[in-house]
Amino acid sequence: MDSSRGADSASQWKYASYRQYIRKYNQLFSNVSAVIPIETIADLYDINKVPGNCDTLPIQQKELFESVHANLSILKAYLENKLDLKADEITNLSNFFQAHLRRAIFTLPNKELEVQNAIEQLLIGRGYTKGIDYDREIGRIKISVKEVIPISFFRSSVWRSK
Repeated sequence: MDSSRGADSASQWKYASYRQYIRKYNQLFSNVSAVIPIETIADLYDINKVPGNCDTLPIQQKELFESVHANLSILKAYLENKLDLKADEITNLSNFFQAHLRRAIFTLPNKELEVQNAIEQLLIGRGYTKGIDYDREIGRIKISVKEVIPISFFRSSVWRSK
C-alpha cells in the first residue's frame, strides 16, 4: 500500500511545524521567566540541536511536538497556580450569582430543579458551554447504603482543586 496517497498522507505530516512550535515555546518561556521566576519542571529547548524536517520521520516530529505541548501545559498550570487565576474566577462567579440569581427566579421555587435551571440560564448567558465548562449533577456519592447525586455544575479546570 502506498502511504503517500489518501487521507493518511495529509495527516502524517501534520506535526511538521514542530520547530516553529518549539521556537515560539522558547520565546514564551524566556519572556515569562524574565518576569516571574519559573520553579517547575518545564524544559527549555536548544533549537540548534533539534533536527530539521528532512532529518526526522513523522513519528519523531509528533514526539517533539507533543513534548513541547506537555511542557507548555506544565508552564500554563504553574502560572495559573502562581497567579491564583482560579481563585479570581471563583470569586467572580460567586459575585455574579449573588448579583443575578435572585433576578433570574421570578416565583418562589417549589423544586430544586427550578433553581438549577435558573443557574444554568445564567451560565449560558455568561458564555459557558454545557458539557465543556459545566455539567448538571454528574457522578454519584454513596452515603451509608444510599447513593445520591451531588448538586454540581462545574467541570472546568477553574473548579478543580489545586
